[in-house]
Amino acid sequence: MASRPRVCQTLKTSLLLLLFPALIAELAQALEDQSRVFAQVAPWKIAVDDSMNRGCFIFAEFPRGTFLRIGKDNVENNIYVFVGDPHWKQIEYGRQYPIDISFSDKGYWRVSATGVSFDPPENQPIIGFVVPHENNTAARFLYEFMKESQVEFFFQGTVIARISLENSYQAGLKLMECQRVMNQINS
Repeated sequence: MASRPRVCQTLKTSLLLLLFPALIAELAQALEDQSRVFAQVAPWKIAVDDSMNRGCFIFAEFPRGTFLRIGKDNVENNIYVFVGDPHWKQIEYGRQYPIDISFSDKGYWRVSATGVSFDPPENQPIIGFVVPHENNTAARFLYEFMKESQVEFFFQGTVIARISLENSYQAGLKLMECQRVMNQINS
């Protein structure tokens, strides 16, 4: 009896690992279906999300399956962030997770991330959060993304994702250029 929960957990983890490539394929398909690629700065794609009132975003998938998407919510004027990793064991849809984010050793961003899902099943290994535009908070977040070489995400003091920000400066410039172009189209 004692081994049954472990077997169930192993099955759940195996199922998530099997589903995660399908999720990435769905995200890539959604990227093509609901967005237009504006530019590429390896490993980043800069694209336009029409569902966000032509808000631009940066997206990259990394070798272990981790992905990062940072975009402009052109409706609310905020920055949003999605990060996912197939190795995360339990992310519950709608649940809040206190996450610390470090771009350098100078300090942390503390956010309340939410378990999100792009398509069923609703317990995919993805979290998302908003960086508000008030007090230039979104601009400072984007600046740190652009100037640093990596970002780490922490949950309860443990690193849950470490992502290289190679070419993030150029990708960030393209993101801003994309948004300027889309804002001109919107006016």
